[in-house]
Amino acid sequence: MYLCRMIALERITPAESGLWGSVERLYSEAFPPEERRAVERMRALADSGRLQVEAVVREGEFCGFITWWDFGEFVFGEHFAVLPECRGGGIGGKVIDAFTAMAGGRTVVIEVELPTDDLARRRIGFYRRHGFEVADFPYEQPPYEAGYDGVPMHIMTHGAGLSAQEFERVRKRIYEEVYGVDKEF
Repeated sequence: MYLCRMIALERITPAESGLWGSVERLYSEAFPPEERRAVERMRALADSGRLQVEAVVREGEFCGFITWWDFGEFVFGEHFAVLPECRGGGIGGKVIDAFTAMAGGRTVVIEVELPTDDLARRRIGFYRRHGFEVADFPYEQPPYEAGYDGVPMHIMTHGAGLSAQEFERVRKRIYEEVYGVDKEF
């Protein structure tokens, strides 16, 4: 468990936590189908230990979650959501700061939507205020499930910027491990 002033990140698995149902509900509500995998696949990845899931708990109550992958040299933060009733008061920033601290100095990589609307621009600004920077290379999130198209996005990093060669290595690892594709999308 990682503590950060009034919030805790608790690593959970489907088999061992009563919070798992809350994670699945928020996951399904917070992300459109083209930006998430089926909950059964998420559950299997978490049970296998490949996908790490941290419940966000404030004063003993579930407030959100963050999912991530440990690739040794870098950490990939895949999904992050906070319940609407828990938003405000800086909880999102506290979670992101705790998460980047938990990475132990390794580069943290996330995907964000392109700044095509106010919400996406605010989200990018949020991550910038917490030390992330946009990698200036084209990127498309592969589809999680058959029947969906890829989603144009940006990669943002915390801890170190990426050269073109590093970006390609990170992109390839994410594509292969997270999305199960071994080609440039």
